[in-house]
Amino acid sequence: VYNKPADFSLANRSDIDIKFIDELTFKGHRVVYPIYQGCYERWFKRPAEHFHADAASAQASWIQCIQDAMCTLDYLETRDDVNPDGIIGLGFSNGADKLITALAIDSRFDRAVLLSVGYHNWQKDRPIIDPFQYTPHIDLPVLLVTGIHDNLYTYENSQIPLFKDLASQDKSHVLMEGGHVPEISKVVTHVDRWLRVRSEEHTSE
Repeated sequence: VYNKPADFSLANRSDIDIKFIDELTFKGHRVVYPIYQGCYERWFKRPAEHFHADAASAQASWIQCIQDAMCTLDYLETRDDVNPDGIIGLGFSNGADKLITALAIDSRFDRAVLLSVGYHNWQKDRPIIDPFQYTPHIDLPVLLVTGIHDNLYTYENSQIPLFKDLASQDKSHVLMEGGHVPEISKVVTHVDRWLRVRSEEHTSE
């Protein structure tokens, strides 16, 4: 289940999203791409409205996105071609922020991949949606993939604290060359390898 980033192409499917999803599906993974609150036909009036809105509005919008993710899980559970015990949460940037909240409150996720994310000060006056509140409650297997030169989520002050706070006993951090968006093909290689190893372990249990 993919959580897209809050970039300035919210009204359209960005090239980053499409390339990432295309490469994952090419490697044999099934990807669900929900239309979250604030995206595409559910777009805000301004692309960054959810960042600059007052605390109450921002929290309401954030919670709606989490509810969308949970509704997606409800739908997947109705399909005979989906293993409900093997659902993976996948989030990029601000989408990973939101996924952190969903992972902490919905136990139906089996594993998670967090891309280009860390702690930040954007939500410091909105504690209900601050990822800091939720990472200590995430105990499922997690892969964190980040860029060493990310200027939005810096390595020392943002990425490392988030990774340390994850309660999971099975967590990995892949640090790549690059900034906020490392080379997609290399990211997919790391994600694919991690997912396949965890899938084999899940099958053998």
